[in-house]
Amino acid sequence: MARGEARAEALVARILALEPGWTAPHAIADLGEARFDRLSEALAAEPCPLLDPDGRCRIYEDRPFVCRLIGLGMHTPAGGVIENACPIQDHFPGYADLPPVSFDLESFEEVEPTTRSPWPT
Repeated sequence: MARGEARAEALVARILALEPGWTAPHAIADLGEARFDRLSEALAAEPCPLLDPDGRCRIYEDRPFVCRLIGLGMHTPAGGVIENACPIQDHFPGYADLPPVSFDLESFEEVEPTTRSPWPT
């Protein structure tokens, strides 16, 4: 796992270099939507630090919540739609055709600022 940790630390360093004033708990609201979108776009080509050289997830069985959801389209109680964002869905042709799942994004966003960030402050 040392390689994954080193890649994660490098990614966090890049994030903090791009947004040095962004501190724990690293809430999107603290950064603002536009700056967060620019940061996301700047890092879009960065692979997950926990992928092995062949692109397989090293922690698949214990992957975090976001990884479990990112590949599925979602619809929210408020009528919002979040498109399938899985970067490797091209390798699995039927995946993109899966129906969206319900996800209470609004409730999730209410508790998001209170979650603990693993990033250094």
